[in-house]
Amino acid sequence: MSADDDKGGVLVTKDNRLIEARYKLTVNEQRLVLGLASMVRKDDEDFKDYVVHVEDIAELFGMENSNSFNEKMQDAVNALMDDRGSLNISTKPNEIEKVRWVSYAKYVKGSGKILMRFDKSIKDFMIQIKNQFTQYQLSAIRQFKSTYAIRFYELMAMKRNMGKGAKDGFFYREFEIAELKSYLAIAEGEYKLLADLKRRAIEPALKEINEFSDIEIIKHKNEWAEYVKQGRAVHKIIIRAKPKKQRQMDLIEQEGSKSKDDGTSKAQENLVKAGVSIETAKKWVTKFGSKRVERNLAYVLAEKKAGKVKTSLIGYICSDLHLKPLRTALDAICGPN
Repeated sequence: MSADDDKGGVLVTKDNRLIEARYKLTVNEQRLVLGLASMVRKDDEDFKDYVVHVEDIAELFGMENSNSFNEKMQDAVNALMDDRGSLNISTKPNEIEKVRWVSYAKYVKGSGKILMRFDKSIKDFMIQIKNQFTQYQLSAIRQFKSTYAIRFYELMAMKRNMGKGAKDGFFYREFEIAELKSYLAIAEGEYKLLADLKRRAIEPALKEINEFSDIEIIKHKNEWAEYVKQGRAVHKIIIRAKPKKQRQMDLIEQEGSKSKDDGTSKAQENLVKAGVSIETAKKWVTKFGSKRVERNLAYVLAEKKAGKVKTSLIGYICSDLHLKPLRTALDAICGPN
């Protein structure tokens, strides 16, 4: 899994084996993993120690960077470092091959920074990915609240444009009930009744996917999925979907970004004050986000004050935004932890 900037957004790339791995993370734990992944590039040669900034996670997922959110990220760190932070990557139903998401984490309370390291056991799933992978825009899942929504979304995105009706991009995915519970790491004895599985996992997830993502779920007889019986019991479910039209996604993203207007305007204003044209300022804020622009601008201005900027200030800002990961700039000021 990795993430790269693409057309102003963060493009997530995941090896399909990782998508189909058996694990269960809360929404915030998944946000933290994806935030950490956003610092990895699929053409990297190896993992590094990454400094994740909580306010960057908050911005990525449209959350308020509050004390409460910082506490939730701290809880997520603890979860990823205990047994909940493991995943079963075996493709065989009766086999367990457990690996960990992260092998090291350091969190200083009140700092808003987390030093983390992905475990080397998942390296092949995250970098140097050449084939059998799935890509999606991080913005497609940023408004999800259901624990299972991200998992369902990725499992569906993996089959995008691979269903029976290629016309108009229709696609579908079938899950046997036991298989689905395995993917979602639902414990034995949990959700014994199909009604509970529908109410707690399937329906909330598919509803959010339909409402907030770039995938439209096609209902079957007013149900979010088709429930196929074998004898008297439901044996499997079929989820049908199609890509949303771009206009629908524009409206969804516009609604989700309303709360960010003030921060975006401030970032653009500060760039203009530094001598950047209005049009270029808009492009940079759209592509990199207001938080990253503000931080990198602060770094560049500090470099200028120290007499280290030998070229044009605008050229230096541009170079820093495009060529230096945000963590490098921050580490130069704050240190690695």
